[in-house]
Amino acid sequence: MPSRPIIALILLGWLATIGWVAYDRWLPWLRPSEQPAFVLDLADEVAPQNAIWTLYRKDQRIGGAETRIAPLKDGTFEMTHRLRETEIKVSLMTVKINNFVTTKVVNHDGELIRLSAVAKVDFKALGTTFKVDTKLNGTVVGNTLEATCDFDSDLGKATEKLDPIPLTSKRAESPLQPLHRFPELRPGQTWREANIDPVNEALNTAIERVVNRKIAEQFGGRLPFKLPTAKTPRELLAEVQAEPETITHRDKSYVCHVIVYKAEGFLVKTWVQIEDGKVIRQEASLMDDKLMLQRE
Repeated sequence: MPSRPIIALILLGWLATIGWVAYDRWLPWLRPSEQPAFVLDLADEVAPQNAIWTLYRKDQRIGGAETRIAPLKDGTFEMTHRLRETEIKVSLMTVKINNFVTTKVVNHDGELIRLSAVAKVDFKALGTTFKVDTKLNGTVVGNTLEATCDFDSDLGKATEKLDPIPLTSKRAESPLQPLHRFPELRPGQTWREANIDPVNEALNTAIERVVNRKIAEQFGGRLPFKLPTAKTPRELLAEVQAEPETITHRDKSYVCHVIVYKAEGFLVKTWVQIEDGKVIRQEASLMDDKLMLQRE
């Protein structure tokens, strides 16, 4: 049996290891929130502002996106995100997003009031194409988002109520829906963000409620396997990295702060130009596919 001093050293090493793991993994979630303010330029409050994005998988262009923020007469703001002509592959299935438009209505502080999404999607699996039109509508009630999803497919029409989504913060972010700009950021700045991803919510529900049923029909009502869905965390920890990064696009360089949003098995990165706070690039996952949005 080891001597007492050796046992003490082993215990100290074990405690130090446990303490480091706890510090590295849990302490950031316990820090006070330093969430950046929602930024509105004078131009945003007068007229709609638009941005065009190119969607890449690795270095290959696979689609495009548009973002728009427009003032409404009641003093709120409408943030619209359009994802178009995008094709992703998940296991045995190919998902073609012909058009996916998400509209969020937020207040002057950027807090979510309601959202809607309209999508036309083709799911290709086992040599068969399933066309699904989807509409998602959600409203913030207290500290949760309550939403329903309507489907129109070869199986007919259906309405599904989604599980309530808890909102850690009503300033909800979405991986494939970047903001136009941020205020001045500070290295090490940390905050918690609710993760509301209407794209994944609608696609997952369509797969579970429509596509898997169609596959079962081809096998006499028996489902030989279930197509996978991507489960995303409801809360993200955001942190501004210590060092800025310089990125290049179309022969132009941008010096950026990098915000990393993370949770268990989930990572999103946003590059924010230091000069003016514009979001230049965002990397995210959609149905287990890693994608990058580049501002044009």
